[in-house]
Amino acid sequence: PRSRELKRAALDLARVRIEILRKAGASDGALASFLIEHGLMKRRLLNEMTAMEQRDLDGELNRFVGERVDDHVRDGRFRSAVKLLERRRENLTPDAELDGIEESARGLVGADALLDRGDFDRAEAVLEAAKKRLGRLDVIADAEKNLRSRREQVEPVLAAAEAALVDGRLEEGKEGLLEVLALAPDHSVARRRLRAVNEAARERWGRLLEARRLMDRGKYDDAMDILLAIDAE
Repeated sequence: PRSRELKRAALDLARVRIEILRKAGASDGALASFLIEHGLMKRRLLNEMTAMEQRDLDGELNRFVGERVDDHVRDGRFRSAVKLLERRRENLTPDAELDGIEESARGLVGADALLDRGDFDRAEAVLEAAKKRLGRLDVIADAEKNLRSRREQVEPVLAAAEAALVDGRLEEGKEGLLEVLALAPDHSVARRRLRAVNEAARERWGRLLEARRLMDRGKYDDAMDILLAIDAE
Protein backbone atom coordinates (compact mmCIF):
# COMPACT_ATOMS: atom_id res chain seq x y z
CA PRO A 1 0.00 0.00 0.00
CA ARG A 2 0.99 3.57 -0.63
CA SER A 3 1.18 4.48 3.08
CA ARG A 4 3.67 1.66 3.75
CA GLU A 5 5.85 2.82 0.87
CA LEU A 6 5.67 6.38 2.15
CA LYS A 7 6.77 5.33 5.62
CA ARG A 8 9.65 3.27 4.24
CA ALA A 9 10.76 6.16 2.07
CA ALA A 10 10.63 8.55 5.04
CA LEU A 11 12.72 6.21 7.15
CA ASP A 12 15.27 5.70 4.37
CA LEU A 13 15.48 9.45 3.74
CA ALA A 14 15.97 10.18 7.45
CA ARG A 15 18.83 7.66 7.64
CA VAL A 16 20.52 9.06 4.55
CA ARG A 17 20.28 12.63 5.82
CA ILE A 18 21.57 11.66 9.25
CA GLU A 19 24.58 9.96 7.67
CA ILE A 20 25.23 13.06 5.55
CA LEU A 21 25.04 15.30 8.64
CA ARG A 22 27.35 12.96 10.57
CA LYS A 23 29.98 12.75 7.82
CA ALA A 24 29.84 16.51 7.20
CA GLY A 25 30.37 17.23 10.90
CA ALA A 26 27.21 19.34 10.86
CA SER A 27 26.95 22.21 13.32
CA ASP A 28 24.50 22.14 16.23
CA GLY A 29 22.40 24.67 14.32
CA ALA A 30 22.15 22.39 11.28
CA LEU A 31 21.31 19.43 13.48
CA ALA A 32 18.65 21.42 15.37
CA SER A 33 17.10 22.52 12.06
CA PHE A 34 16.99 18.92 10.90
CA LEU A 35 15.31 17.88 14.15
CA ILE A 36 12.57 20.43 13.53
CA GLU A 37 12.13 19.30 9.91
CA HIS A 38 12.04 15.69 11.09
CA GLY A 39 9.38 16.53 13.66
CA LEU A 40 7.21 18.23 11.03
CA MET A 41 7.58 15.28 8.66
CA LYS A 42 6.65 12.87 11.43
CA ARG A 43 3.55 14.87 12.34
CA ARG A 44 2.42 14.74 8.73
CA LEU A 45 2.73 10.96 8.82
CA LEU A 46 1.34 10.60 12.35
CA ASN A 47 -1.94 8.96 11.34
CA GLU A 48 -0.04 6.47 9.19
CA MET A 49 2.46 5.34 11.84
CA THR A 50 2.35 3.16 14.94
CA ALA A 51 4.22 4.14 18.10
CA MET A 52 6.83 1.48 17.32
CA GLU A 53 7.33 2.85 13.82
CA GLN A 54 7.80 6.33 15.24
CA ARG A 55 10.46 5.02 17.62
CA ASP A 56 12.19 3.23 14.75
CA LEU A 57 12.13 6.41 12.69
CA ASP A 58 13.58 8.41 15.58
CA GLY A 59 16.13 5.81 16.67
CA GLU A 60 19.00 6.79 14.37
CA LEU A 61 18.50 10.46 15.08
CA ASN A 62 18.38 9.92 18.84
CA ARG A 63 21.69 8.05 18.60
CA PHE A 64 23.27 10.86 16.58
CA VAL A 65 22.06 13.51 19.02
CA GLY A 66 23.34 11.36 21.88
CA GLU A 67 26.82 11.23 20.32
CA ARG A 68 26.93 15.01 19.91
CA VAL A 69 25.64 15.60 23.43
CA ASP A 70 28.28 13.22 24.86
CA ASP A 71 30.96 15.40 23.22
CA HIS A 72 29.44 18.58 24.67
CA VAL A 73 29.11 17.15 28.16
CA ARG A 74 32.62 15.71 28.18
CA ASP A 75 34.03 19.15 27.22
CA GLY A 76 31.84 21.03 29.68
CA ARG A 77 29.63 22.68 27.03
CA PHE A 78 26.47 22.14 29.05
CA ARG A 79 24.47 25.00 27.53
CA SER A 80 25.04 23.59 24.04
CA ALA A 81 23.99 20.15 25.26
CA VAL A 82 20.79 21.54 26.80
CA LYS A 83 19.82 23.47 23.66
CA LEU A 84 20.26 20.42 21.45
CA LEU A 85 18.41 18.16 23.88
CA GLU A 86 15.53 20.62 24.04
CA ARG A 87 15.12 20.40 20.26
CA ARG A 88 15.35 16.61 20.50
CA ARG A 89 12.68 16.45 23.19
CA GLU A 90 10.33 18.66 21.17
CA ASN A 91 10.60 16.60 17.98
CA LEU A 92 11.49 12.99 18.82
CA THR A 93 9.89 10.25 20.85
CA PRO A 94 10.86 10.18 24.56
CA ASP A 95 14.22 8.70 25.53
CA ALA A 96 14.71 8.22 29.27
CA GLU A 97 18.50 8.29 29.12
CA LEU A 98 18.71 11.49 27.07
CA ASP A 99 16.00 13.12 29.19
CA GLY A 100 18.10 12.32 32.27
CA ILE A 101 21.22 13.78 30.65
CA GLU A 102 19.26 16.95 29.82
CA GLU A 103 18.19 17.29 33.46
CA SER A 104 21.78 16.89 34.69
CA ALA A 105 23.20 19.26 32.08
CA ARG A 106 20.56 21.85 32.95
CA GLY A 107 21.54 21.56 36.61
CA LEU A 108 25.21 22.03 35.76
CA VAL A 109 24.40 25.15 33.73
CA GLY A 110 22.90 26.67 36.89
CA ALA A 111 25.63 25.49 39.27
CA ASP A 112 27.69 28.70 39.05
CA ALA A 113 24.60 30.78 39.85
CA LEU A 114 24.05 28.63 42.96
CA LEU A 115 27.62 29.32 44.07
CA ASP A 116 27.14 33.05 43.52
CA ARG A 117 24.04 32.88 45.75
CA GLY A 118 25.95 30.98 48.42
CA ASP A 119 23.63 28.00 48.01
CA PHE A 120 26.48 25.55 48.49
CA ASP A 121 24.40 22.61 49.71
CA ARG A 122 22.16 22.74 46.66
CA ALA A 123 25.14 23.12 44.32
CA GLU A 124 26.73 20.07 45.95
CA ALA A 125 23.52 18.08 45.39
CA VAL A 126 23.44 19.12 41.71
CA LEU A 127 27.05 18.01 41.19
CA GLU A 128 26.50 14.73 43.01
CA ALA A 129 23.42 13.95 40.89
CA ALA A 130 25.31 14.86 37.70
CA LYS A 131 28.22 12.63 38.72
CA LYS A 132 25.89 9.67 39.20
CA ARG A 133 24.24 10.28 35.84
CA LEU A 134 27.22 11.34 33.71
CA GLY A 135 30.14 9.65 35.45
CA ARG A 136 33.32 11.07 36.94
CA LEU A 137 34.07 13.68 34.30
CA ASP A 138 37.03 16.05 34.72
CA VAL A 139 34.72 19.04 34.31
CA ILE A 140 32.56 17.87 37.24
CA ALA A 141 35.66 17.22 39.38
CA ASP A 142 36.80 20.79 38.63
CA ALA A 143 33.35 22.11 39.60
CA GLU A 144 33.50 20.19 42.89
CA LYS A 145 36.93 21.69 43.59
CA ASN A 146 35.56 25.17 42.89
CA LEU A 147 32.62 24.50 45.20
CA ARG A 148 34.89 23.47 48.07
CA SER A 149 37.09 26.52 47.54
CA ARG A 150 34.18 28.97 47.44
CA ARG A 151 32.60 27.43 50.53
CA GLU A 152 35.89 27.61 52.47
CA GLN A 153 36.31 31.27 51.48
CA VAL A 154 32.77 32.46 52.13
CA GLU A 155 31.44 30.63 55.18
CA PRO A 156 34.06 31.78 57.77
CA VAL A 157 33.76 35.40 56.61
CA LEU A 158 29.96 35.26 56.83
CA ALA A 159 30.09 33.69 60.30
CA ALA A 160 32.47 36.41 61.54
CA ALA A 161 30.28 39.14 60.01
CA GLU A 162 27.15 37.79 61.67
CA ALA A 163 28.94 37.52 65.04
CA ALA A 164 30.01 41.17 64.71
CA LEU A 165 26.43 42.23 63.98
CA VAL A 166 25.12 40.33 67.02
CA ASP A 167 27.74 42.13 69.18
CA GLY A 168 26.64 45.50 67.78
CA ARG A 169 29.82 46.06 65.79
CA LEU A 170 27.86 47.24 62.78
CA GLU A 171 30.72 48.66 60.71
CA GLU A 172 32.82 45.53 61.15
CA GLY A 173 29.82 43.38 60.31
CA LYS A 174 29.04 45.45 57.24
CA GLU A 175 32.62 45.15 55.99
CA GLY A 176 32.41 41.38 56.41
CA LEU A 177 29.15 41.22 54.46
CA LEU A 178 30.67 43.25 51.64
CA GLU A 179 33.61 40.85 51.58
CA VAL A 180 31.18 37.93 51.29
CA LEU A 181 29.45 39.64 48.36
CA ALA A 182 32.79 40.18 46.65
CA LEU A 183 33.28 36.40 46.79
CA ALA A 184 29.66 35.42 46.07
CA PRO A 185 27.92 38.41 44.43
CA ASP A 186 24.35 37.16 44.84
CA HIS A 187 24.72 35.57 48.28
CA SER A 188 21.14 35.68 49.56
CA VAL A 189 21.94 35.73 53.30
CA ALA A 190 24.63 38.40 52.98
CA ARG A 191 22.36 40.58 50.84
CA ARG A 192 19.52 40.26 53.33
CA ARG A 193 21.78 41.07 56.30
CA LEU A 194 23.35 44.03 54.49
CA ARG A 195 19.94 45.42 53.62
CA ALA A 196 18.93 45.19 57.29
CA VAL A 197 22.19 46.88 58.40
CA ASN A 198 21.71 49.73 55.93
CA GLU A 199 18.09 50.20 57.00
CA ALA A 200 19.15 50.26 60.66
CA ALA A 201 21.89 52.79 59.87
CA ARG A 202 19.41 55.07 58.06
CA GLU A 203 16.96 54.80 60.95
CA ARG A 204 19.74 55.56 63.48
CA TRP A 205 20.90 58.55 61.45
CA GLY A 206 17.34 59.86 61.30
CA ARG A 207 17.08 59.68 65.09
CA LEU A 208 20.40 61.51 65.49
CA LEU A 209 19.12 64.28 63.23
CA GLU A 210 15.94 64.47 65.30
CA ALA A 211 18.02 64.78 68.47
CA ARG A 212 20.00 67.61 66.86
CA ARG A 213 16.78 69.42 65.88
CA LEU A 214 15.48 69.08 69.45
CA MET A 215 18.68 70.57 70.84
CA ASP A 216 18.45 73.47 68.39
CA ARG A 217 14.98 74.15 69.78
CA GLY A 218 16.24 73.94 73.36
CA LYS A 219 14.54 70.61 74.15
CA TYR A 220 17.62 69.08 75.70
CA ASP A 221 15.86 66.47 77.82
CA ASP A 222 14.01 65.04 74.81
CA ALA A 223 17.22 65.05 72.78
CA MET A 224 19.06 63.28 75.59
CA ASP A 225 16.38 60.60 75.76
CA ILE A 226 16.95 59.80 72.06
CA LEU A 227 20.75 59.75 72.45
CA LEU A 228 20.60 57.50 75.51
CA ALA A 229 18.26 55.10 73.69
CA ILE A 230 20.66 54.94 70.75
CA ASP A 231 23.62 54.38 73.07
CA ALA A 232 21.81 51.55 74.85
CA GLU A 233 21.27 49.56 71.65
